[in-house]
Amino acid sequence: MDLAAGIFLTLMLAAVVFVLKRDSLYWIFFVPLLQGLYLGQPDALFWLAYRSERPALWALLSLKPQLLLPALPRVFASRRNLAEFLGAVIVLHAPFLILRPSWPLEWFRFLSSYDQNRITTIPHSTTSASIMFSIWVVPFAACLLGLLWIRRKNLEGVVFLANPFTFPYDYTLLLGRISRVVIPLSWLALVVAIKVRAGWPYAVMLLAVLVYDTVRERRRTRGRRAGIADHENRAEEVQ
Repeated sequence: MDLAAGIFLTLMLAAVVFVLKRDSLYWIFFVPLLQGLYLGQPDALFWLAYRSERPALWALLSLKPQLLLPALPRVFASRRNLAEFLGAVIVLHAPFLILRPSWPLEWFRFLSSYDQNRITTIPHSTTSASIMFSIWVVPFAACLLGLLWIRRKNLEGVVFLANPFTFPYDYTLLLGRISRVVIPLSWLALVVAIKVRAGWPYAVMLLAVLVYDTVRERRRTRGRRAGIADHENRAEEVQ
């Protein structure tokens, strides 16, 4: 068991360093990644499939269904993506359904009885469920829609926030895809999550990062436009 755990940990760390290279020096301190490594979650390996541009590899995310939702916008982006993805899903799951057709129902029954993953306790453990099943869902949804309307690039983060089954360590899939400001914020989210014994501080963390990125990008855009306008005005004065 110790040997297997060592090999597993080495592979996940190697994947992060191989893909992010120097940036891994920062992202190695991202709390969801550290939580995943500590708990033995394979999210760092699923992260490789998630980052891939091949729809066939996205099918691997169906092995951990809550990780599949963030990839769905890319799956449905084109018929080619959808066809390749569905073909890979069939190849991946058909043999197991043939060997044991009842396994999906058995899995759901297990979830409903297993103490750590009991369906009734999910809202307290995941990042967004406790918000979505409370009165806060109204401003939360309004904020997500606003972020999506202002900046289409927020789609990925919004999908993560709208997923009620995403656990804090599942945010490992965001490695290298959002602002590094999320790294110190993830430690703050960890402290608050321990205090309140819930996962919603991680959702607030990601929401804050999306707002930060959106404001920063809009300021840059305005600055560029102002610079272009100033340049054009000077050109007219010279003429």
